[in-house]
Amino acid sequence: MAIVHALIVKGKAEAIANPDLFASKVIAGFATVDIVKSVRAGYSINGAEQHKGYNFTLLLEFEDEAALKTYLEAPELKAKKAEFLDPLVEDIIIIDFKY
Repeated sequence: MAIVHALIVKGKAEAIANPDLFASKVIAGFATVDIVKSVRAGYSINGAEQHKGYNFTLLLEFEDEAALKTYLEAPELKAKKAEFLDPLVEDIIIIDFKY
């Protein structure tokens, strides 16, 4: 059963100013991780009253829970997070689900 690692992101002003660039950089950065089956990122089309400032979503798909666990424990994740998320992200909500 496939697993989706969903990151619901509250972007800093720099990310909000150019949402397409932020999303494309995040996709390019995380798509290079072999264990990740697919990467999607997008900017909310809802108003602030609905998204409450969480204006981006990043979806990483994995083969199974074991693959997600391997990814979460990998030093590569810390490097990707530091490069692509930390500079432009204020807060993240993470939800992992099966489908």
